[in-house]
Amino acid sequence: MSDPTPAVQDLFRHAMRRQITGVSVIATHVDGTSHGMTANAVMSLSMEPPALVVSVKQTASLHAPLLAARRFSVSYLSAGQDEVATAAGGRLQGAERFALSCWARTDDAIPYVAGAVAVAFCDVATALPWNTHTVIVGHVTDVLLGDNDAPLYFRDGRFGALGPAAG
Repeated sequence: MSDPTPAVQDLFRHAMRRQITGVSVIATHVDGTSHGMTANAVMSLSMEPPALVVSVKQTASLHAPLLAARRFSVSYLSAGQDEVATAAGGRLQGAERFALSCWARTDDAIPYVAGAVAVAFCDVATALPWNTHTVIVGHVTDVLLGDNDAPLYFRDGRFGALGPAAG
C-alpha cells in the first residue's frame, strides 16, 4: 500500500467533513478514574451477536484505559447535548469532563450520558491497531433506550439535530 499524497489526505479530510455522523461519547472506568471522549467513528458491526466498532486514536487519553478496563459505554447523544460533546471532545480534560450533571454510572462504575438517545454497554472483544488508531470491537452486553429519540449529529465542524423519528 502506497502512502497517500498530502493532496489526497486533504481531499479525504474534506470529503469526510461533508458526511453527517452521529455524535457519541465513549467512556470507561479503571483504577478509580473515569475516562471518556467524543467520537463519531462508531458503527454497528453485527446483530448476532450484538457488536459495535469504535475507532480510538492511540494517543487519545481514553486509549490505554479503555484497553485496560475491557469494558466501556457508548452514549449516542441526543439533540441539546452539545455541551457534553464539546466537553468530552477536548474543551475539558480528565475528571473535569465528568463534573457535568449529565453523567450516570452503572453498578460497576462505567459512566454514561443520561438522556442520550441510546447507550450501549460493551466488553472489548478484540482490538486491531491500524496506523494511528485502534479499531475496537465491542460485544454489546446491555442497551438503554432514552426518552429522547432526536439525535445530535456533526457535519462540517458543526453540530445539528434531527427531529424525533416518525412513526
